[in-house]
Amino acid sequence: MKRNPYVPLIAGMSLIFFVFVIVNTIKHVRVYLVYSSGLGPFIIGGLLLAVILVLIVKGSSYR
Repeated sequence: MKRNPYVPLIAGMSLIFFVFVIVNTIKHVRVYLVYSSGLGPFIIGGLLLAVILVLIVKGSSYR
């Protein structure tokens, strides 16, 4: 059974994503989060999650 070669990349991007979410939450904690922070953080977060998922799926074919 081969190891997923993208594990370090997935871990690094996951760490970046969680730091991004925490910093964004601290900066924009309000009841109306969507209106105060805009769509930019949601688009960036969605792109990071999509890349992480693609790498996981792509790496699972190496098993």
